[in-house]
Amino acid sequence: MEIRFLGLRTANLFDTLNFYRQLGVPCLAFGEDYGLFQVGDTQLMFQEIEDPDDGRPSYHFALDIPQNQLKRAAAWLSERVDLLGRDGETEIVHKAWNATSLYFHDPSGNLVELIARHNLENDRDGLFSSDSFLRISEIGWPCLMGYPDREFELPLWFEKGKFKAFGSETGLILVVDTLHPWTPTNEPAKGFPCSIVIHDEKRGSRHFYRC
Repeated sequence: MEIRFLGLRTANLFDTLNFYRQLGVPCLAFGEDYGLFQVGDTQLMFQEIEDPDDGRPSYHFALDIPQNQLKRAAAWLSERVDLLGRDGETEIVHKAWNATSLYFHDPSGNLVELIARHNLENDRDGLFSSDSFLRISEIGWPCLMGYPDREFELPLWFEKGKFKAFGSETGLILVVDTLHPWTPTNEPAKGFPCSIVIHDEKRGSRHFYRC
């Protein structure tokens, strides 16, 4: 499965668009209340919300990077953002997933993850840059009590307690309990409107939206 499009809301559009531009992420289009980027194989859109009633929208999403370029990614990223850590370590190992991640915040307060999945054959040579982003491969989907609020009709790839990951390693919807603590910051998961277009071989492209 792949996430082909991810649409998020923001209360800080101007700074967020500038942030991703400065990282070198290609901007496909922008207007007074939106911006559209190409993140590897995924299009990422930010749409502005004025004075949101339920707080400032923020999300957790992950970008795949070549699994052999983690050290280069850490060096490149640390020159541009403040890396988040746990127990003094900024490279967070996920043993159950055979993956290693780097984390940072963008100006919208999103918890952004760069993840090297060591099960995938996606090595690349050369220097690391925003051109090394392969795709958006995860989006958090907080739900009350951790129960999916809709039928995704996707395979359950991983489950631990109230944490469920639907899809495949190249595209996962992370269904968690609201207030679930996101690694590595323990920030509580909160649900905000988002739009996802996924593609899988069995059913083609499908659009999921949450209010």
